[in-house]
Amino acid sequence: MKGAIFPILLLLLVYTTADFVNQDYNSYIINRIESIPTTFFVYDEDFYDHLKECLSKDTIVRKVTSEKNLEIMKKMKSNYELQGIEELVDSSLLPHLIKIEFSGKEINRNKYIQFTETYDSLISDKGAIFQPEESYLVLFSRLERMTLFQLIYRIATGLLLFLLVLIIGHNYIAKTGFHWRVYIKAGGCKRRYGAYIQAFLLSMLLPASLFVTLLFGLIKRFKLDYSFDIRGWLIMLVIMILASQVAWIAYREDDL
Repeated sequence: MKGAIFPILLLLLVYTTADFVNQDYNSYIINRIESIPTTFFVYDEDFYDHLKECLSKDTIVRKVTSEKNLEIMKKMKSNYELQGIEELVDSSLLPHLIKIEFSGKEINRNKYIQFTETYDSLISDKGAIFQPEESYLVLFSRLERMTLFQLIYRIATGLLLFLLVLIIGHNYIAKTGFHWRVYIKAGGCKRRYGAYIQAFLLSMLLPASLFVTLLFGLIKRFKLDYSFDIRGWLIMLVIMILASQVAWIAYREDDL
């Protein structure tokens, strides 16, 4: 199996690159979701306090900021030098504001739709206004496409890895067949399966495991923005072991 690890390492490197790009783009979308505020305009002060409390307890909301109408009026006076605005505008006619930012890791399309339906119903008879942001739905669509992309390249990598190990195992068994016939006829007693497993471990599984370990070490050492999916990598290693056993069962010769 000499040299067998190079196409496998190349495949794992491509998989790592695709995973890194996917995670980086997902982080960008999540940050975009969190940077877009949603605003509630509330005229009833008692309901303003109640709504602010409800939003603060919602698991998909990461930040709540609020301003009462008197604070808004003071800002208008300060920012625009509107002297005497208190005499011209009744503060009770101005709404209280509540701005929220969603948690990008907690929210998704279904949770957002449920959120809008819940709060539309809650504020409908309270004279409050809440206008959903359509841009969220665009961002959710992008996240869903990237999730599909991730599923496709992970399945494709798993299948290619299985086929690679299967072909390499078959070639190894075929090339060593003559050697083992001569060896056994000469009275050799070493088991062929043990030699096959040893070659598989040293030539493929061990280098692949070292690659994964090195990747994990680099992520920790340089604090890379990459979520190391231990379960995904374990699945890859299991696929390699499974493919090696399928190759042995399918191509071994019973008399050796």
